[in-house]
Amino acid sequence: MKRPLCACVLLFCVSAAAAELVVWHPHRGAAATVLEELATQFANHGNGPPVRLVARSPEELTALFDDAAARGDLPDAIIANHEHTGRWVTAGRILPLPLPFAGHIAELTFPSAVEALRYDGRSWGIPLTVSTVVLFRRTDIAPHAPATTGDLLAAARAWVGNDDERSGLAFDTRSIGVLRTLLSGFGGGLCMSGPIVTERPCIENDGNGAALSFLAGLVDDRLLPAAADRPALLRWFAEGRLPFVLADQSFASLLPAAIPFAAAPLPVVSESGLPMRPSLKVEALYLVNGPRADTAAAMRFGEFLAATRGARLRAVRGGQTVATLLTYDEVELHDDPFFALVRQQADIAEPLSSRSDMPLLAEPLRNAVRAVLQYGHPPQTALSAAIAEYDEALHPPSLERRIALSALVLLLLFLPAVLFSRIARNALHI
Repeated sequence: MKRPLCACVLLFCVSAAAAELVVWHPHRGAAATVLEELATQFANHGNGPPVRLVARSPEELTALFDDAAARGDLPDAIIANHEHTGRWVTAGRILPLPLPFAGHIAELTFPSAVEALRYDGRSWGIPLTVSTVVLFRRTDIAPHAPATTGDLLAAARAWVGNDDERSGLAFDTRSIGVLRTLLSGFGGGLCMSGPIVTERPCIENDGNGAALSFLAGLVDDRLLPAAADRPALLRWFAEGRLPFVLADQSFASLLPAAIPFAAAPLPVVSESGLPMRPSLKVEALYLVNGPRADTAAAMRFGEFLAATRGARLRAVRGGQTVATLLTYDEVELHDDPFFALVRQQADIAEPLSSRSDMPLLAEPLRNAVRAVLQYGHPPQTALSAAIAEYDEALHPPSLERRIALSALVLLLLFLPAVLFSRIARNALHI
């Protein structure tokens, strides 16, 4: 009887030792290569089990994670942007960091990154990278960084002149991070993160209206495209049609190496005298709440990535703007102007909201920007429509109201047909 029992125990130990840690991530290129190297080091140095990294496209990562949760086929950890925190906490998809471990991680990282990953009084996720909104400029077109929006617009007007193929400034008009940054320079905001947080977003405030009016004026003056996305910005900037772009730091990694550019702090808004407060986005490793998740190993792997040695490799070889403070004192990064800008802005940046209702506000905000910049709607009208759209998404109409609305729509659709039929019959009788 003893031999079969020993064999079973031995088999269990071998299986446990062979178990792997499954981590999903959205990285590509150099960042993905460095992550693979660190995963190998983690296993080879006895820090934990072998790590199987599963790359998912950034566009599909969260949707695939939701599908995996529905199937019960979850990874042990996932690397993702912090905006998903609230929704995943509410859905029970992720686990909070144990308090002593959370304190240890907080000592390693930017305070603003720690703040971004706090939700309901707990810390969720191990911060790996930070990204803020900065001003990119073509140094061959705009040799000096503008200190104010007045300086920026003067340089933009001089560049555009009468050339319809040129623009002076552009940003991804669907980016909530860039939009919130612009609103802050006019005293506006969303009241969903930062010093003022309210239960209901405050998007109808005067500051937001002033910001949208300012942007609409730039569109009218042909200084700002009414609509732009990331691929268009990259193309226009690379072709030299555009001297200034507001974007997060990842924009730099997508530019061809031959493009002469620099990144600068955000200018003070001349119209208000206020500085823009850059939005902060944090990428973190989350502990997944799965039935077979190895939480302890996932914590060790996250710590391995966030510690100074792992962070240095991710920064120097992977080009990542890491969340680990001490890494910026390394020789390779200390005098690098781009990393110096990251450190400067991360200290003053405001994390984007990770509230579970933020996704309900994002699309209404994009619709408001589109209404003002593309269709010329008054800013306050567009903002009022946005908050109404948010309210409806937060409190969808009851079944009875939906039935009544459907009946009304059907009536409106069929009423012209009925009237036309009666007119046709009357005409035949005549």
